[in-house]
Amino acid sequence: MPKIYLIRHGRAAAGWGESDDPGLDSMGREQAIQVSRAMQAMNPMHIVSSPMKRARETAEPLVKAWECISEIDPRFSEIPTPNNVPFNRKAWIKDILLKRWDVLNADLQAWRENLLTAVRSLKEDTVVFSHFVAINAIVGNAVRENNLLVFLPDNASITSITVEGLAITLLEKGAEMTTSVG
Repeated sequence: MPKIYLIRHGRAAAGWGESDDPGLDSMGREQAIQVSRAMQAMNPMHIVSSPMKRARETAEPLVKAWECISEIDPRFSEIPTPNNVPFNRKAWIKDILLKRWDVLNADLQAWRENLLTAVRSLKEDTVVFSHFVAINAIVGNAVRENNLLVFLPDNASITSITVEGLAITLLEKGAEMTTSVG
């Protein structure tokens, strides 16, 4: 049964709604180094990252330390936002964070199912660099919670789960944010 470490990216250089794909700011780069040091105590394992810059940049120190490559898997990317214009992305995310998965549109439910399929497809111990809502979707499934928001994973937090067949089991939530989302 593989153990999966879900790592939320370090602090981004731009907030939600300010940029579609920001990299890390200086604090985020330091968080990436700290999470790499924490993970280096373990034997090297498979690394998967969202294609988003902030996730890839958070993975870089660990990839270098373990002298390996990171597999890029778009299923671990950020929740997709609507394409309509004009659009307030920050207001949209604040609204949906208060909802349940079963009331969201079919596209968002399909994104969640693809994400859960990606997690269930991991057959070896793996480190996954991903995002706030994605980690919530995975943990929500593990604890059988239908709310989109089940906890507040902080930047560079490490959440651990196991996967056995279709069952995802939460071992430990990562550190949580002390401030509100947004």
